[in-house]
Amino acid sequence: MEKKDQEVESDEKNNEEVHVSNALNLVWSFGINKNVPTINVSTSEKKAIFYVTAHTGILYDFENNVQTLYQGHCNTISCTCISEDKRWLATGDVGQDCMVIVWDTEKSIPIRTLFEVHPEGTVAMAMSHDAKYVATLSFNVPQQVAIWDWTREREDPIASVVLPAEYGLQTYVRFHGSDSTQVVSNNQSRVVFYDWIEGELNYCAPELTDKDFNKPVGAYSQSIFHPSSTQALTATSQGNIAVWKPPTEKGSKKCDKKVFKLVKIQEKPLTVLTCFNNVLVTGDVTGEVKFFDLSIKLSNWCTELGGPKKFGCTGAINSVSFTHNTPQ
Repeated sequence: MEKKDQEVESDEKNNEEVHVSNALNLVWSFGINKNVPTINVSTSEKKAIFYVTAHTGILYDFENNVQTLYQGHCNTISCTCISEDKRWLATGDVGQDCMVIVWDTEKSIPIRTLFEVHPEGTVAMAMSHDAKYVATLSFNVPQQVAIWDWTREREDPIASVVLPAEYGLQTYVRFHGSDSTQVVSNNQSRVVFYDWIEGELNYCAPELTDKDFNKPVGAYSQSIFHPSSTQALTATSQGNIAVWKPPTEKGSKKCDKKVFKLVKIQEKPLTVLTCFNNVLVTGDVTGEVKFFDLSIKLSNWCTELGGPKKFGCTGAINSVSFTHNTPQ
């Protein structure tokens, strides 16, 4: 009887061990959330991309076919951003108990978690060129725009402002490439410029209509700051790039901008506008990617149908990201 009890006890232990080993632990993901842009995390030392599926981030080493899972969100990840050197990556979500997590991509561990960044979550975010600050856009309207210094142990933003409800839900945000005090955001109908200092976040939302240049402007897609001037650029669904510049009047705010010109670069709607190594890059609804110099003159393009190089991409481009090469 004692031996039988021991056997039963042993079987119970084995069952417990089997139960633990069969727990639902995610080990590989075949899905991808196409609404959250994929990020190129490649450097001189590694070849990898980062994308999300549901509430999990995936760092995929495509050279060695290895996935590293970034788990910590209890809601679906809604937005991501990364530092220029590909070291620091941030993820945000939308829902109850929402948060923003900053990760170290070299060690694949969370470095900082910001809880309840916005009441309903974060719809878009960006990281400054020095990787010290993260800008977030709330999911709710009236919308809050906040700047966070995630390197400090503080739970509140260093600067924030609530936008007027008539601006709608801003869905894209970007820092200036060399000045962290300047930020731009936009949705399809409004571009908003910001500057912040000592906890005060100022904003300006200049209007642009079809009457200003007697031609259709189109819906806005993405906005960036010009890397070598005080101008800013916005891509539109009419194949235009709107060029913004500071007004000449004295006493204007740093965030003040007005439309200088509207440059028609193609007929097809533009979906992406970014800058890399002083080269302007656009993507459109047909999968075509074009490269321009800083004066918006075409220098190269990649397309499925022709051009100097076939890109092998069909459908709309929703992000363009490049490898970071460490200076020798």
